Amino acid sequence: SYTLPYISQKDLLKNKLVRFEMAEVPDRDWGRVDDSPPFSITKDVPRFELLSFELDTERVRSHEEFTATVRMRNDGSVGGYLLKINADDTTIHAEWILVEENETKEIRVPLRLYAGGHRVLSVEDMKADIEVDAVRLDARSGIIFSTPMLPSLVRLDEPAQFVCSARNISGCKMPVEAAVHVDEKEIIKPAPQNIQPGANFELRGETPTRLSKGLHTFRIENSPTVPFKVWDHPEETLVLHYTFDRDDEHIIDHSGFENHGIVVGDVKFVEGMRKNGIRVFNGGHVAIPDANSLAIEDETVTIMCWYKPEDEVKAGSLITKGAHIMLKMNGNFQVKLAVGGFGRGQCFYTAPTKPSVTDPVWKHEWSHFAGVCTGESLLLYYNGELCNKLRHPGKIGHTDFGWRIGSNSEIPMNREPAGIIDEVMIFAGALSARDIRAIVDDAKK
Repeated sequence: SYTLPYISQKDLLKNKLVRFEMAEVPDRDWGRVDDSPPFSITKDVPRFELLSFELDTERVRSHEEFTATVRMRNDGSVGGYLLKINADDTTIHAEWILVEENETKEIRVPLRLYAGGHRVLSVEDMKADIEVDAVRLDARSGIIFSTPMLPSLVRLDEPAQFVCSARNISGCKMPVEAAVHVDEKEIIKPAPQNIQPGANFELRGETPTRLSKGLHTFRIENSPTVPFKVWDHPEETLVLHYTFDRDDEHIIDHSGFENHGIVVGDVKFVEGMRKNGIRVFNGGHVAIPDANSLAIEDETVTIMCWYKPEDEVKAGSLITKGAHIMLKMNGNFQVKLAVGGFGRGQCFYTAPTKPSVTDPVWKHEWSHFAGVCTGESLLLYYNGELCNKLRHPGKIGHTDFGWRIGSNSEIPMNREPAGIIDEVMIFAGALSARDIRAIVDDAKK
């Protein structure tokens, strides 16, 4: 509910992200705020004065962190100040700082330097001197690699593009040895590249095409190891599988991607469809950390779970990624699937009642719900049978909201499903009716 007829710089800097949502009816009072004109038509402007620039040390070793402190004052209207810290005429840090009207502000910035010798740091006309003692390291400890980026799912017999950066954290020029390993076997060894102290080197390439189906690992030299999966059929695109086994901190993911869930708030572990299930209360849920394998934005996705309603349901979230991807209960009698947001259409199934009663057929019974987005349609399955279909062309798209079980990160209030959830699965591909029926039949064994 943003009532101002403009977006202030203050709000932009504070919130970073501004979302626009169209209401069902127009707000006829919007834009009539007389006492809050936009800053663009005020007569005043920010007037910044740099008061001091200091370092917390006069000497460091290569890659050793130290702190620069900048004090400044704004005697004008609220505004943003671009703080730039230079080292020998090269900018090593830049950020926008919001400074209120008549505010004196102190900003502390952690920094690192690499090349040895005398260095002069500056902000505007203020300068500070520091000596850097160059540290000599071997190639293994002096070059650090970022986490490699490559698709989590790779089609059988197709290569995958990867990228990884290396940084020289020593005080001397060093060669980058960047051997690529798949399943701990060296598959690529490019020629060494010399890089300067503190400099980055980017390595790009592609994975080999003759890899077997299933889970593989990938790393470059001492980089973190990341998993990826080679697949041929949609049922092989599993990226999350919770049976609600847990260790001391997490719900264990059995997909191979280690997308382990985090229990938040009031979550009870109860008897499930097979072994364990969960029931959430008072906003409790299982949060799923962001991961490359769960950034499903192309055209296809399949989400499913077993669910046993026990009490009155109003708007019970089963599996959600904000309001962008949802499998949820819409009251006692209806299950709903939405992919790509509300505006692109919602697929519903309304349950019949039990004979001679007013309860839905699934109350106090285990039911399997599956939602599929094919890139052309939304498909909703109940106990392995297709129960509704909706035309739905296009890509899924991006949302910043995270995956949850038993709640919705975008609409968190009053979304308890009032029942038990078990066997949660997320696939990046669009499973067929036969695939879903096989999963349902296997769970009943």
